[in-house]
Formats: sequence, C-alpha cells, structure tokens
Amino acid sequence: MNNKNSPKKKSSAISAIKWLDLHFEESILIFFLVAISCVELVQVVARNVSFMPSLTWAEELCRFLWIATVFVSLPYTIRTVTALRVTALIELLPWKIENVINILIDVFTCAVLAVLTYFSIDVFEGVYRNGEVSPAMLLPMWIMYVFVVAGFSLGALRSLQMAIIHIKSINVPPRNSLDEQVEQELSAEKENIENIVYVDYSDIYKEDILPSRKGGDK
Repeated sequence: MNNKNSPKKKSSAISAIKWLDLHFEESILIFFLVAISCVELVQVVARNVSFMPSLTWAEELCRFLWIATVFVSLPYTIRTVTALRVTALIELLPWKIENVINILIDVFTCAVLAVLTYFSIDVFEGVYRNGEVSPAMLLPMWIMYVFVVAGFSLGALRSLQMAIIHIKSINVPPRNSLDEQVEQELSAEKENIENIVYVDYSDIYKEDILPSRKGGDK
C-alpha cells in the first residue's frame, strides 16, 4: 500500500510546487487587493451611516497593504516578464545576441536584488530591536519590513530562475523577437490578400435589377 501511494504523493507534491511556482505571488496580490477593496468599502459605508463606528485604522491598514503589494509585485513582474523594459535596441540585434543579453540582465538583476536583500535585513533587524509600532493599529513595524525583505529575496530568486530558463533556451529564438513579429505580420497580410473574396455583381444585377425594370416598363 505504501509503495502504491508514494507515486501519488510525489505527483501531488510536484503539482503543488508547480502551482506555487506559477501562482504564489499572484495569489498574495489578489488577497491584498481584495482586502484593500473590502476595507475601503466598509470605511465608506461606516462614514455615511450614523450607527456604525468609524474605522480609524482603515487608512493605515490599506496603506500598509499597498506597500506590501508593491514589494510582492516585484518578483511577479520578473517571473511574468512584465516589468518595464526598453527593448527597442535589443530586438534589433540577432536573436542569439539577444538571448545572451537577456541572461546578463537576469544575472545583474539577481545580484542587485541580492544586495538589496542584504541591506533590507539590516534595516529589518534595526526596526525589530527598536520595537516601533504603528500609530493607529499599534502593530509592530517590523511586520511591514518582512515584505521588503521577502520582495527583494523573491525577486532575486525569480531573476536566477529566469537566468536558468534563458540559459537552457539559449539556442532557441525568443518568442517575441522583432523578426518574428514582422514575419507574423507579413504572413497575416499575405493570408488576408489571398483570402479576399471577389463578388461578381453581374448576376445580382441581372436577377434583381433587370426584372424590376421590366416590371416597371409593363
């Protein structure tokens, strides 16, 4: 029984790891955005209803959640390759050189985020030792700096992951290269030209217009 169940456990663990790899940051961001929306909605309702107490901590909580969202979105944009990048010059280069440049960018980004992680840990330790608390909710301020450290460290790991992916596919043309986009546009235009249907209006004229004229003449 144990031998039969072990492959299932391994497959379920692998599927869980794959799911976390694809949706970890995304799930946290969705939770934070939903929480911000709900808190703001309750605050607006409480502000306009006399019998409900006002939420004095709502603004501070939403501000903390927005800050956490910024740092969690850093590894998300790296993984999904949606960070702002100026790629006009890179895409003009041959695709092999473009792949090498992407690897160098990933390695440089990983190094920078690793350095930022190191210094953010020092800041976190200082805030933790000082025992600072937030003014409205009286929460320890080190909780916010956890997201700073987590964002930089996850960003470094995601950059390293992207570098490994680019190294494995160094001999494969990038999907969104400029040459491929031009070829796709030219092929689409060629297909549209070939698929144009020319309508012969002579038959329509003979069948519809001429009989009506004959009827009018009668």
